Amino acid sequence: MQGKGIVKFFLVVMGLLAIAQFMYLLPTNRIERQADEYAQRISSTMEEDVQQRAAYKSARSEFLDSVSNTTVFSIPLLRDYTYQDLKAAQLAYGLDLSGGMSVVLRVNLRQYILALSDGSEDQNFKDALELASQRLANAQDDYISLFATAWSEVRGNKTLANDIFSDNASLRDDIGLNDTDEQVVTFLRERADATVNETFEMLRRRIDQLGVVQPNVNLDADRDLILVELPGIDNPARARTFLQAAAVLEFYDVYRMVEDGVNFYERLQQADQYLLAEQRRERGDTTELETEVEYRYDTIFVEGEDGLPTDEVASIDTTEIEAPAEIGPLASKIRIDGNTNFATIGYVKKSDRDEVLDMLQREDVARFFPRTASFHFGREPIELGPDSDLDPNTYSLYVIKQSPNGRVRISGEMITDARSEADQAGEMGVGITMDQEGTREWARWSSSAASDNNR
Repeated sequence: MQGKGIVKFFLVVMGLLAIAQFMYLLPTNRIERQADEYAQRISSTMEEDVQQRAAYKSARSEFLDSVSNTTVFSIPLLRDYTYQDLKAAQLAYGLDLSGGMSVVLRVNLRQYILALSDGSEDQNFKDALELASQRLANAQDDYISLFATAWSEVRGNKTLANDIFSDNASLRDDIGLNDTDEQVVTFLRERADATVNETFEMLRRRIDQLGVVQPNVNLDADRDLILVELPGIDNPARARTFLQAAAVLEFYDVYRMVEDGVNFYERLQQADQYLLAEQRRERGDTTELETEVEYRYDTIFVEGEDGLPTDEVASIDTTEIEAPAEIGPLASKIRIDGNTNFATIGYVKKSDRDEVLDMLQREDVARFFPRTASFHFGREPIELGPDSDLDPNTYSLYVIKQSPNGRVRISGEMITDARSEADQAGEMGVGITMDQEGTREWARWSSSAASDNNR
């Protein structure tokens, strides 16, 4: 009898789990049906099967990405669920059942050591790096250990502290000129461990942004390997590019809506009409485009004692313009920011970002903008006020000023130290120390910005 009671208990538990899974499954299937219908509409215009399948997969992924952090199911008084929450709560099928991709990533510690040496050209050092790289292909050891062994074989009478890492000013508090090679290797191992762990955490955040449900990300710290399993992924090329993308720190000026004689509102409108005309030609529409009178409002705010705009409105300039009655593909996806003093050009939904960039980066569309203009989105969604009608997953669109010769004025290579610290208002931020070149350029840059009232 006692055995029957235990069986009944487990049957009840299994029944409750099945009901819970069914509760998660129904709204998930509803969203995925909507994604299928949306993808079918987008891809139905393609004539070739290969293009149609590619467009279908892309459109379906875009739709699911757009709702991944949007509430799609609610249990009153208990909890709201996003699509991502629902998928995460379901049983994990894994690669065997749902397919997907498995990736093994290794942090490039050779390049990291080379960067710590400030790009040393010492031949012994370069030989040790090359030897370690060759042995890494067939060894179970980590790269730092292989480098240490290779260096001991080729160093001659040189030392890592005095001959290799002494040129890097940022390491002077960590590596003394009289430190032994063993001490330097221990320091490199600690730095490498921290770098690998940071990379591991960064990849986990990236995979969350990729929209993959129930991913498996593990760190093999002994060999500096990161093992990634992405169940159900249907675009391996996109995932591979996303995972391998390098993060680079660079500083640029940002265009305002009206600057250097360029009105980006008007330029975006011209590019939009160009794309609209192209669409009309493709569908055989030869009717003349109509226009209507439109008003643009530019709000000017009173400046405070620190030179920054306050919340007090000084004036509102009204400009009458002639605008097209029919909007094109750009205007339908970009909410223009009418304030000419701010760096934000407009706002775009997460699901529309790739399409907007594809249009703006076309060679025939780029001619409407300055040659130095480059469009980019903010890293995080914007913070919305209680009365905002924008989608919760909306990003700011910026236009950065690139140098005509492609040179970056200040890059991460000029930063010798970075740390968390409190500012004058007590808010935590990131403090950085630059080398002499970066410090001089920063002084020139900030002075120029201040004289342009662009602080």
